[in-house]
Amino acid sequence: MKVLNHIGVSGGKDSTALALWARYESGYDPASLVLSFCDTENESQIVYDYVQMLSEKVHPVTILKPERDFWELARHKGRFPSAKARFCTEELKMKPTKLFVNALRLLNVEPLMHSGVRASESDDRAKLPEREMSLYFGAEVYRPLLRWSIEDVWAIHKRYNIPPNPLYAMGCKRVGCLPCVMSRKKEIANIAIRWPERIDAIRDMESSINPGGYASMFHRNTVPYRFRSKEIVTSEKRIEERPNPEGQTFIPLEDVRQTTRPGQQMRVATINDVARWAMNDASIYEEEFDFFEESPACDSRYGACE
Repeated sequence: MKVLNHIGVSGGKDSTALALWARYESGYDPASLVLSFCDTENESQIVYDYVQMLSEKVHPVTILKPERDFWELARHKGRFPSAKARFCTEELKMKPTKLFVNALRLLNVEPLMHSGVRASESDDRAKLPEREMSLYFGAEVYRPLLRWSIEDVWAIHKRYNIPPNPLYAMGCKRVGCLPCVMSRKKEIANIAIRWPERIDAIRDMESSINPGGYASMFHRNTVPYRFRSKEIVTSEKRIEERPNPEGQTFIPLEDVRQTTRPGQQMRVATINDVARWAMNDASIYEEEFDFFEESPACDSRYGACE
């Protein structure tokens, strides 16, 4: 049976490096390559332009549309994704890719999934094997960049005259949703300064996403209590998620242990509060952005957003 080599492209540095490796250094027949991009409709126009450039200069990229885009998904769930409820990756990246891969099988071919994750990005990724069977995709997953360094990633860009995504030089540490729920303080400040219209769009969504209630883009523990301006009354019983220490800058210990009860009053952080908190730190203006710096990775073993 013929094998098709699938490469998921996000517009980020690692998936671009993977696409370049597959096209020019893997020894694969270019006709066996299938590149796809999942459109969340919550990304910078720069990402879309960059993926189009890759499609023209490296290899054609198929655009995949999820059942619901980021905003429709948030309305459907009545909330935004979070560090512990990262349904965005599942619904916007994984499911459309799985449907695409299953469609390829109808052509009587066997897909070999490729992932651009690297061991240096996190302890969890350092434990991943180079090859394994994925029960989710029902296919083998190959991680050819697993032992690559960040220098290797930029080097392959340079070898084939493909510039890094411009967002890195503009202060973005990750390329994908703008902002990602995993964004750090400097990333949020950078977005608020460069793309204030993104803050405006999120503010409108926060007020309308959960009829009769309120939904925050970022967990309330993202910012100190004094920065939170929105008073709400909880309507359903649930245990608050513990923020991911890798993805958050400030986690008050007393807040981590808090649980909520129906009818409980609490103060949450709006996107305006988070942006104000992020820009309140003068150090963010003093440091130069270095897009060669390693960025914290989502814990997805497939690296769907990178």
